[in-house]
Amino acid sequence: MCDLPATSGEHAPPQCIFPEASDKRINIIKVPSCNLHNNFKKENDVLFRDVLTLLCADKNAGANEIYFKKTLSAVRQAPSTHSKFFKVINDDPTSNEVTLQSNIENFDECIDSV
Repeated sequence: MCDLPATSGEHAPPQCIFPEASDKRINIIKVPSCNLHNNFKKENDVLFRDVLTLLCADKNAGANEIYFKKTLSAVRQAPSTHSKFFKVINDDPTSNEVTLQSNIENFDECIDSV
């Protein structure tokens, strides 16, 4: 990715897109990366995960698990971080329902970095 020395490993695809208990997390390819680029990508990796789970939660048990355990709490705890991709339209914590509107224009930057 750059000429800096590799000081860490970057997962490809991002490890965060798989449920924590999944065996798919174990054998993810790790490529050498400098800390600057690996740390820079973390936010985009998480936002990529959140967009995927938003799109797939009703179709896939793993995506559903990540959506309810990670995505919803992340959006609620740090709405400004997620505002790049989502605008919270309605949030009802009693029913665990959140209506999000996506900002697809910013998604290209995220995909390019993944």
